[in-house]
Amino acid sequence: MMKTRMLIGAGLLALAGAAGAQPPAGGHDPMAMLDADGNGAVSLAEIRQHAAQAFARIDADGDGNATMEELRVHHEKMGARHEGPPGPGGHRGPPPGGPGHGGPGGPGGPHARMDANGDGAVTLAEFTAGMEAHFARADLNHDGSVTREEMQAAHRGMRGRR
Repeated sequence: MMKTRMLIGAGLLALAGAAGAQPPAGGHDPMAMLDADGNGAVSLAEIRQHAAQAFARIDADGDGNATMEELRVHHEKMGARHEGPPGPGGHRGPPPGGPGHGGPGGPGGPHARMDANGDGAVTLAEFTAGMEAHFARADLNHDGSVTREEMQAAHRGMRGRR
């Protein structure tokens, strides 16, 4: 359904509470992860930068294609970050193999949905496109940035679609 769920689960774009809120100890705080300049909002440039950095970590063999296995392994590593207390807005991200996900790389799973051309791997362009699409949905006021409040609202909306 939504090709960016893995991105959220992998720390991509979780959707959180008020702009200055601090995450609970051990909680997942996507704003801290994505807001590189610390101005309280995530820009499209920051999303693209994060996508490139995350993709480089996921593509273990550096061949420019993140296979379903590489995505699964990365997702499992990230899962530990999502098993603690929820961060602002209650986000933990989808657990590896969680309900409704078909398993990270399984049919209909979040990783498979990112594979736009169906070749069994995700390229940086596919990965970035998913993050950009999610950013566009989260930017509720269409001002080119996503605040914690917008993240929280978008996350609430996603939870309803799972």
